[in-house]
Amino acid sequence: MDKKELTMALKDMSDEEILALIRDARKEEETIHTGYEQANEYFYGGVEGDLHRDSWCSESLYGCANYYSDIEVARNCIRADTLMRKLRRFAAEHGGCAAPNGPTAWYITYYYPDEAFKVKCCEYESEEFTPGMILFATEQAAQDAIDKFSDELYWYFNFYEPMPYDFQM
Repeated sequence: MDKKELTMALKDMSDEEILALIRDARKEEETIHTGYEQANEYFYGGVEGDLHRDSWCSESLYGCANYYSDIEVARNCIRADTLMRKLRRFAAEHGGCAAPNGPTAWYITYYYPDEAFKVKCCEYESEEFTPGMILFATEQAAQDAIDKFSDELYWYFNFYEPMPYDFQM
């Protein structure tokens, strides 16, 4: 709509309608774009880790959080989710995943000053665990996972962005 058309449209509106338009415009400006909001175009991960694009999202797809309104967020999250599933499977196939009631567990971390992966041991009584943390039953299993998935782990620890880079709260 050009300036002349806007002026004509505003002349036909009541003061309340104009104030409502201003409020809506301000509200839209204040909206935080995370890459996860519902949108007309969205992206989701397929069963093989591939990226799909669509224009309609079912409530079940949105409800299970396999929905992204930003293509880069979608690519990053699908790649990270695939890596986490591979690591969980690897842990299970190589000594089993460490059990919450066991004495120790091993996990992979990245030490940025040395730019190196580290396998760390944690004891259940003294460590806090984060959701999604992959725990290995043995130090060797964790080291073998690093060897097998080193490129993907390097990407995850250094480049993974679960939200748009310009997102600010």
